[in-house]
Amino acid sequence: MVDVPVWALLTSAVVILLTGVLTIVVVATDGADDGTGGDTTTGLPAPTPDPVDDAADGAQDASPEGSPGEPAQETPADTPEDVPADPPDEPDEDTRPAFGTHLDHFPGHGGQFAIVPDERPWLLHANVDTDLVPWDPAEGFEIGAPLSGHTSDVTSIAIGELDGTPVAVSGDYDGAVRLWDLGARDQIGDPFNVHPEGVTAVAAGVLDGRAVAVSAGFDGLIRVWDMESRDQVGSTLSGHDGAVYAVQLTDVDGRTVAVSGGEDSTVRRWDLSNGEQIGEPLAGHAAEVLTVAVGDLDGRPIAVTGSTDRTVRVWDLTDGEPVGTPLQGHSGAVTTVAVGEVDGVPLAVSGSDDGDRSVRAWNLETFQHIGDDPLTSHSFPVRTVALTELDGVPVVVSAGIAMEVTSVAAPF
Repeated sequence: MVDVPVWALLTSAVVILLTGVLTIVVVATDGADDGTGGDTTTGLPAPTPDPVDDAADGAQDASPEGSPGEPAQETPADTPEDVPADPPDEPDEDTRPAFGTHLDHFPGHGGQFAIVPDERPWLLHANVDTDLVPWDPAEGFEIGAPLSGHTSDVTSIAIGELDGTPVAVSGDYDGAVRLWDLGARDQIGDPFNVHPEGVTAVAAGVLDGRAVAVSAGFDGLIRVWDMESRDQVGSTLSGHDGAVYAVQLTDVDGRTVAVSGGEDSTVRRWDLSNGEQIGEPLAGHAAEVLTVAVGDLDGRPIAVTGSTDRTVRVWDLTDGEPVGTPLQGHSGAVTTVAVGEVDGVPLAVSGSDDGDRSVRAWNLETFQHIGDDPLTSHSFPVRTVALTELDGVPVVVSAGIAMEVTSVAAPF
């Protein structure tokens, strides 16, 4: 079997396996929602918001009443350490906040983010001034200095490992892919300037024992990079007709496989050992595929995809066939998706762009929407969603121009 680390995919996504009631198979976001960061980050087909408009929407998101004004930047009375505090004892299942309970609101901390697996998970999110900010979503604190270097909006972030050290991979509209040592909080080497029209999505994983980064761009190309030597691995992957908006890595029958979605409305599978496309494109979406997440369902490797056609679809990555029925409910483009398991139940979570700007949860056993209403809503297009566990409670973290934390504890 190919060794794919648990944090191999975050890019548009991040893979997290946690102990306890919540087992995260993968957390993914698209490299297209950086309108955000598509991706979640999205810098994808949607136009980049004007900075003035962005600030206005941020002001709305910063206030529970939606009143205008600058987003409030809360400063804690005590300066936190660079590492989050030790996690508290996990609550009993019957004392956890009920499904759909809103737990926290962090104005000014939106955009692209990726969750960093740790004893106490934390996240790295893209700031409005191009920095990457380490953030503790349980306490609402920055945990250390921002990572600076990008010269334009960050469109995607992924978490991986290099020589036993956790690293982040990030891409931006200027076409640069940067590698960061999350222990030293420093940039590793010079950026890869590989997509002249802009980077839309990144992923991280392991190929034949080597730590690799994968990047996709508006140029319609996908490239694989050896993190240590900084050389391109194999040939450039081409086949999409138009921009590639999302990419993730996973294991399919012992092979490291990249799964991509793009402007041509297709989802494609790539065998990274030989650089060849696997089978025919997965067709079903009626418009651009903006986001991809990968995971497992009943022992099968799957991809969950979202599109501007307002649907979420599930695919069997072994045979390329659709699984279940399309998930419908959003009234705007689906810009970000995540997939995981809560108390033994497989879930997909999705966020949308202009329209309902909502976050919705789906039961992948029944392919039904959970509850009558969205899990939560934002006043700005949703750029990233992730499933994780905070202080023993399974949660969805979602970001537009502000960040929201919502319980997804069973029963649903």
